[in-house]
Amino acid sequence: MIGLTADKLVSGQTVLGITGIGEGYKAYKFEKVPTSIPSNVTLKYGSSVALAARGESNSYTIDLGFTPSEVVACELEMRGNYSPSTSSDTGENFSLPRGYVEMSHTAQSYHAFYLSASLNTNRYYSSRTDKNCSSYKMKCAVNGSKLSFVVENGYDGTSGGVAIKTIADKLYLSGTLVYK
Repeated sequence: MIGLTADKLVSGQTVLGITGIGEGYKAYKFEKVPTSIPSNVTLKYGSSVALAARGESNSYTIDLGFTPSEVVACELEMRGNYSPSTSSDTGENFSLPRGYVEMSHTAQSYHAFYLSASLNTNRYYSSRTDKNCSSYKMKCAVNGSKLSFVVENGYDGTSGGVAIKTIADKLYLSGTLVYK
């Protein structure tokens, strides 16, 4: 689905269940690297903050320390530093919109310990009506030596809008980048 084939991976390297037979490609694995936070986002520990406001796209970035000439695969995981303060708090760092309940006029959310992204951009819809279309997407992007976890809050309509939110005040990336 993402175009990753065995000939694009270093011989013996396994990514996403595919074992490499090619040459010239490298796999860079990293864990819990602190991200830069966009200047228009102010995270506050324990308070729900949108990673991207309505109609906005924000990049949470790390410096690779090198510049890949070609990227063939990227799998990222974003985690936060929030931890439970009570036994009834399960400690999920993120909430993702899953729609709007007309009868009660309330937004519904999924809660997650981490977010994931890849080069393959997927759009998720939380509401789609005749008047409104709310969606979000997460993807991996590489620009020079910068690797970003991009969160986009898509919106087209007169009200609403979706937001992926966090209650953490520090965010970290872990993952694998396959490059040349």
